[in-house]
Amino acid sequence: MQFNPKVSRPFARLASCYLVYGSEDALKPMAIAAMRREALDESYADFDFQELDFGDFSANEVLAAASQVPFGSNRRLVVATGAEKLRSSQRSSELDELAVGIPKLGQRACLVLVVGANEERRRGDSILSRKLDESVKAINGLVECVRLRTEELRQWLEAAAETGRKRLEPAAISTLIVRSGSTLSSLQQHWQKLEWYTAGRPLVTVNDVEATAVYSPEDQLLKYTDAIGHRNAEEALRRLSETQQYDSGPGMAARAIVLLGRTLSLLWQARIVETHNKQPTETPVDSMLPREPRLTSQHKYVQQIYFQQCKKWRFQDLVKAYDATLRADYAIKTGADATRVLQLLTIELCRIK
Repeated sequence: MQFNPKVSRPFARLASCYLVYGSEDALKPMAIAAMRREALDESYADFDFQELDFGDFSANEVLAAASQVPFGSNRRLVVATGAEKLRSSQRSSELDELAVGIPKLGQRACLVLVVGANEERRRGDSILSRKLDESVKAINGLVECVRLRTEELRQWLEAAAETGRKRLEPAAISTLIVRSGSTLSSLQQHWQKLEWYTAGRPLVTVNDVEATAVYSPEDQLLKYTDAIGHRNAEEALRRLSETQQYDSGPGMAARAIVLLGRTLSLLWQARIVETHNKQPTETPVDSMLPREPRLTSQHKYVQQIYFQQCKKWRFQDLVKAYDATLRADYAIKTGADATRVLQLLTIELCRIK
């Protein structure tokens, strides 16, 4: 399952074990808190809750802790962080120990294995190991915490501002989301700094955001894709070079490919809207657009940027651009040099005719 913080009781029927993983670390404590509400009587939390780290405890010690009978709660809740440490060759046998031990946990146990987002280097299609994944999946215990969509980040930010009795300029919201790298973890940190910076003032402006939120690699990547949209090869290569000063590995390249795909999708949608406005049909234009990313859900000034850029792209250009991006993605995933592939792709996209 994908964890959704808006669902009131996502773990109403507790499993005996959960494997919590995914790219958004900020959602993981929320998921654990939801499990805790179902498992614990807080007056007995000192006896029935334990937090361990695989850096200090073995798999068997974690299983033993989870197997203890709860003192006064529905379940004994044991949260074991750093599960990714078990991927090392010295400790891989412990993954098998967990896979064997999890089905033996009683109905009074709730063991939560947590994988850090920064350590999500998977083995093929597995999260930790195929055997362990299957053991947890069999009891419906896989919980994925994925990045929130832009609109969900906007909603979180607006709610946080309301709680802090603040108001945000529309441009401040968009700028803050971009500079936080579009992750909830980073957005929370930037918002805390903004609250301190604007103490005593109810309005948070875009100038406040620019003063407190430094540029992130994600922000440089967005400027890179914006230059691609304008078909400005020189600017795009410059932004790509700046991004690669932060990270030149396959992770950054994968994110660049994802953002390029998003940009091409929004350009395609802008062309559809422009064509529909010139030659209206009975089909509503909104029904022709994908749900995510959806051009008409973007801020008005963002829409205008894509309407301006799409004039430089014909539909056949965008088809060629999609094809080139897919080929680059395949090349990176099969071991080609990510820096060189992205540089060549940048030139190709800006020169498509």
